Amino acid sequence: MSLLGITAVIGRDAAVPCSVSENCSTQSFKGKNVAGVIDYHNNFNEQPVYYDKDSKVGICCDGRPYKYGLKGAVVSTIEIVQDYLKWGVQAIKNYSGAFNLLIWNDNTGDVEFLNDKFCLRPMFCVETEENLFLSTTAKSVAELANIPFTLNHEFVYNALSYSRVGLCSDSIVKNVKFVTAAAHYNYSEKFSVSSYFDYSHLYSQGNCHLSPAEMSEYFKELMKKYSSYDETVGINLTGGLDSRALLASVKSEDHGKVKAFTWGYNEHNAEISLAKQVADSCGVEWNFIQLLPKDFVSKWRQGSSLLEGRDLIVQSYGLHTFPIIRQKADVSISALALDFTLGGSYYVNKASSSSREQPFECIMSRFNGFANYSNYFLDEATARSHIASLKESAYRIVEEDGTGDIDFAIESLCFKARVERIINARQSWQRLFVDDVCPTFDDDFLKEVYKIPHQEKSGHAYYRKMMLSLSAECSSIPYQRTMLPVSAPLKFWKKSAELERKYEELYRDLYCETNGKILQPYGRYYSNFDEWLRKEPTWLKLVDELLLSKDCILTQDYISKNWLKKIVTEQRSAVISHYGILVQLLTVEMALRWFYSL
Repeated sequence: MSLLGITAVIGRDAAVPCSVSENCSTQSFKGKNVAGVIDYHNNFNEQPVYYDKDSKVGICCDGRPYKYGLKGAVVSTIEIVQDYLKWGVQAIKNYSGAFNLLIWNDNTGDVEFLNDKFCLRPMFCVETEENLFLSTTAKSVAELANIPFTLNHEFVYNALSYSRVGLCSDSIVKNVKFVTAAAHYNYSEKFSVSSYFDYSHLYSQGNCHLSPAEMSEYFKELMKKYSSYDETVGINLTGGLDSRALLASVKSEDHGKVKAFTWGYNEHNAEISLAKQVADSCGVEWNFIQLLPKDFVSKWRQGSSLLEGRDLIVQSYGLHTFPIIRQKADVSISALALDFTLGGSYYVNKASSSSREQPFECIMSRFNGFANYSNYFLDEATARSHIASLKESAYRIVEEDGTGDIDFAIESLCFKARVERIINARQSWQRLFVDDVCPTFDDDFLKEVYKIPHQEKSGHAYYRKMMLSLSAECSSIPYQRTMLPVSAPLKFWKKSAELERKYEELYRDLYCETNGKILQPYGRYYSNFDEWLRKEPTWLKLVDELLLSKDCILTQDYISKNWLKKIVTEQRSAVISHYGILVQLLTVEMALRWFYSL
C-alpha cells in the first residue's frame, strides 16, 4: 500500500532502505543529514522536491501550503525555498493549509521538519539520540527505525474507553508517537523539538467579531481561496450542515468546475435526498455513489493497515467511493469539524457548574462510548490503571491551554485529541485516490471564529444565522439531524431531534415485540448499522467470525466473553441498541488481527 506522503530519516548517517521506494510511486531525496522519499501520486505539486543549487537548500513538501490571508495563494516548492531564504523558518510558520515540510541546508548540515497547525496530514515518529524517523504509518516508522513491533496496550484501552478521543500519545505500536500539530523538529548537530503555534492564540473573546452576515461573505472568500485553481473540485456532500455550508459558499461562476458527491445504501433515504436537494438548489452537478451494506466492512483488512485502529473501520467505505470520485474530480474538499468550531456543539454552561471539574467530567463522559457499561474487562485493575492514565493525559491538555476558560479548554482537547488523532485519520482514505483540502481549518478563518463568544455560538445559533445569509434557498431545505429546515426557529431543533430519536426507538421496539417479524426500516441516514447488526447477513457473519469465535483476541486478552455475547444477543433481538459499541469493538478486533498478522 502507498505510504501517502513523506518517509524520512534525519540525523547522522541518514539513509532510507531501497525497499521503501519500491512499494509506491515516489521521488527520493538526500542531503546532508537527511534522506527520504515522497509518494506524490495524488499531490497537486508536480515538483514536491526542489533543491536550490546556489544556496544548497532543499525542500520536500507533501500537501498544499497557502500564503497568509484570504487572498493567499498555494505555495510551490520553489516559492517555499525563496521564502525560507528570505525570512527563515518563520515564513513557513505563517503558512496555512495542510502540509508536511522537510528543509535541509547542505552548507550547515541543519535539517528542519514542520507540519501544519492542525495536523491535517498525520505523521508518526521515533526519536533516538542520533536520528529522527518519520513516516505516515506507525508500522512503516517502526520498520524504518528497526524497533520491536510491540503492541501498545494503553492504545487498546483508549479504544475500549474514551474511544472518541486519542488520549494516548503513542500509536498502536509501542514507542511510535504521533507527531503533534505545529511541530518544529530542528537538527543542528543535535535535536530540538518545539511547537510553533499555540491554540490559545486563536482565542480572542470580545465584542469585535464578524456578524453572521459578514461571516458568510468571509466564508465565500475562503472557499474561493481553496477552489480557485484550474481543477475540478469535488465536495463530499451529506445531509448535514457543514458540507452544505461549503457548497452554498461556492460562487455561481465556479459551478461548472464544482461537483457534489453523496454516497449511501439507499438513494431514497432522507439524508441522501436532502443532499440532492441542496446540490440542485446550488446549481451544482450531483453524483450519487451506491454502496451496499457489505461495502462498509468488506475491505477491513486494507482499512486496518491504513488506519491502524485510529478510526472506525466502517469508514473504509472510502476505498469504494473515492476511486469513483477521482474519475470526476482533481481535488476533494472536506468540511471538517465546523460543528464544534462554529456550531458550538461542545459548549458547557459554566453558570450551572459548581466547579471547573464538573463540566469537564460532563464532556469526558460524552467521549466515553463505554460509560454506560461496567465490569466488562477481564482484568479490572489493569484497565482502571490505564484509563486513569488516559484521563490524566486529558487533564494535562486542559491545563496546558493557558486560557483559564473551560469552554476553550474543552475545544483545545477536541483539537488535540479528537481532530488531530481521530478525525484527520479519515482523510487518509481519500488521499489514496484524490488530493484533499480542508478550508475549515484555515487558521485565519479560525481566528475569526474564536472571536465569537461561546454563548453566541452555542446550539448552532450563530451558525444558523450564517447559513441564512449564505443561502436562503439552502436554508429552506431540512437537514438530517432535525429533519427541519435550517430556517426553523432554534427552539424547535432539539424537540425535533428528540422526536426523530423516538421514531428510531419505536421501530426498534416494534421489531423486538414481534420477534423480528416486522422490520420497519428507519431511512434517515446514509447507513444503518443498527439494523444491519440485527438482520444483514454480511454483518451477522462478521460479528460471528470476529467477536464470537474462539479466535477473538478481545475476549482472550481484554473483555469478558459473556458480556460480549450478552450485548450481541440484545442487539440482534433489539432489546437494547448497542450498535455504536459493537462497531467500535469490531474496529479494535480488526486492528488487533492486523497487528498480529504482521
